[in-house]
Amino acid sequence: SILIVDNDGNILENYSPDGFYITEVTIGKEQLRLSRMTRDEGSGIFREAKEDQITSTISAREGSNRITTVLTERYGNIVEIIAKNDINTGTLLIQTPKLSLHEEKREVTLSDDEKGGLYYVYDVGGKAGIYADEAEAVTAAYNAPGVVCADDGSYVWYRGNLMRSNQLMALTRTIEAYGQDGLKEENSLELCLELMLMQEGVQEDVSELLTAGKTPADILCEKLPDHRILELDDCPSDAMLYYINREIPVIVLKPDDGAMLILGFNELNLVILDPETGFIGKVGKGDAAEMFSENGDHYLTCLPR
Repeated sequence: SILIVDNDGNILENYSPDGFYITEVTIGKEQLRLSRMTRDEGSGIFREAKEDQITSTISAREGSNRITTVLTERYGNIVEIIAKNDINTGTLLIQTPKLSLHEEKREVTLSDDEKGGLYYVYDVGGKAGIYADEAEAVTAAYNAPGVVCADDGSYVWYRGNLMRSNQLMALTRTIEAYGQDGLKEENSLELCLELMLMQEGVQEDVSELLTAGKTPADILCEKLPDHRILELDDCPSDAMLYYINREIPVIVLKPDDGAMLILGFNELNLVILDPETGFIGKVGKGDAAEMFSENGDHYLTCLPR
């Protein structure tokens, strides 16, 4: 037999004539053509029988489904689906797509103020951490151990590959020319900032900028626009050797608006300038770390971008 049902499973037609076996069904536009056979009860032989048809009694509606846009007072333009047949709301399936087609460009251009300052720390196993603060990133990489990369892919810090010793000799000779008494006469923060700028090829008197209320980091940002300025508070003092190794001095800020400058290192010592006492020379790494800690471990340096 052949059952014809609707979308809800209701039986519309039950075709089961006695003595006939259906061997093939051909589906036409509004008709089913049935190939049939009969069976001789005496011999058991199947013989071809006359073809039969099942014809639809529902007249087909002309037209097709279409989509149109309609202007409404409340919602403005809305999109409507006009169906050629009545829609059975009981079987209507509404789906919300997870993807949508967007024909405009997907590129976003960030202004300099919107560009992120994220730092990525990778340890020796490849595990990564993301930090918004450069000091936290350097400390994490120091403890891992690992490396710090900026969001442009450049290195900000990495542990290892240090020379056994290094000293910024050109800057050291400039400082020695002041003499001990000459150093004492200078404002220590002004001198350290000017020496750092000098190391990067900038000659600048920063006294007026400090008087105007600008911070040391602000001054470096203004005078070294092609550099990344790094405020490395609470980092281990040994982490500063990376920058000395790259011929970049590190300013140690004091809580009384004074400053010292780290100029070099070897296996046992750091080379330090303390303008307030007129001292320039070697200090044991342990003693230097203790001295920096007493002053709050405030470090300031820079990197070319």
